Amino acid sequence: MKFRQLEYALAVSRTLSFSKAAKELYVSQPNISFAINSLEDELGIQIFKRTNHGITITPEGLSFLEHANNIMSEFEKIGAITEKEPYRKLSIGCMFNHTLVSQAFAKLCKEFQNSSKLDFSVSTGSSSEIIDNVYMGKSQLGIILMNRTTLDSYINTMTNKNLILDVISSMHMNVNVRKGHPLLEKQPFPFDKLHNYPFVNYRFNVMSDFPDIFSIGLVNPEKIINVSERETRSQIVISTDAFSIGCTFHPDMKAIDKMVSIPIPSVEVFLTLILKKDHSRSEELHRFLELFKQELSKINSL
Repeated sequence: MKFRQLEYALAVSRTLSFSKAAKELYVSQPNISFAINSLEDELGIQIFKRTNHGITITPEGLSFLEHANNIMSEFEKIGAITEKEPYRKLSIGCMFNHTLVSQAFAKLCKEFQNSSKLDFSVSTGSSSEIIDNVYMGKSQLGIILMNRTTLDSYINTMTNKNLILDVISSMHMNVNVRKGHPLLEKQPFPFDKLHNYPFVNYRFNVMSDFPDIFSIGLVNPEKIINVSERETRSQIVISTDAFSIGCTFHPDMKAIDKMVSIPIPSVEVFLTLILKKDHSRSEELHRFLELFKQELSKINSL
């Protein structure tokens, strides 16, 4: 096993593509494929499953990639011993792009902006992607929303993967509509009438991640607008009669003064942090968690 093979395997796991990994590392795709195939033959396991639809990581691959990432992380630490300043590195995976996250992340970047070596990132993904990335060491922190059923089902998964599942707050799920929306004329709010209006679905999929919301009939599956950007979703809601579903607004969110948020009765979700158990937390991770909780307190005080 060679160090270069570990680097190649981690690049493929990040991109889920041999060609993209090759471009990222400035090598040819055949070299990447040959190195991974040789590594799999040597280990006697399949790290990546190749299909006509792309690449997925096998359970054995997840375990291997966790160790490979740990080796790479330790290698970086060795290289930093002679550095006068520490290498500031933090990768966060988030299920939803809430102002809560962006505000805390922006403040973290400001505090560390003068560091000589800086590598901060925040990305969105599904709950399963985020958990796998923390497990493999690709992310130091995962932030997800879960309902009670999902929370209970993940407890055993977290233990088996040596992960910490830290529930830091419960949050209401709300229907968001523009000010002046026709349904606001009726009291109490007629949730059953939302079926007549388009639903704006964002990156974290309410229907798949929160099936209990879908099951109560708020969303008409034949009237859905899918978007990948938070700003686009907000713009559609404030300029049409479409609605969105999400957790409580942050007071610094753009367009907050143009929308009305109505809590969905009896629907509660849990804001949860995913961390590696028994792993030391860097100064930048500690600081982000402090900033994140400060921003969360602004929501909880509303």
